[in-house]
Amino acid sequence: MLQTFLKFAGPLQAVLGAGGAAVPALAGALGTGMGGNLVNLASGAIASYLGFQGAPAAQQRGAQFLGVANVLVGVLGAVGVTQIAGFSLNSGNVAMAINLIIGVWGLAAGFMKQK
Repeated sequence: MLQTFLKFAGPLQAVLGAGGAAVPALAGALGTGMGGNLVNLASGAIASYLGFQGAPAAQQRGAQFLGVANVLVGVLGAVGVTQIAGFSLNSGNVAMAINLIIGVWGLAAGFMKQK
């Protein structure tokens, strides 16, 4: 489950971040701000690297960190916090749901006992 999370969620999140940053219409449809897009791009790139090249311990810590970060961004969006230190995060329900889903999946993958 751990590698599946990193190999699937990483590229998906990177594409969403890059797409939101490059295509304003996509960012508007998703409800992502530039700060949220940059976070998605960076965390997606890190998860992708870990999924394809990382050591098992690094994969587990990476999934835990990405899970916490995504849940935090999703919860902040849910309570209406759309900006931190001048960077706009997510302001739409779609982006909030994506962050929460990826976050919960990352936490489950990172904390489950590995075979």
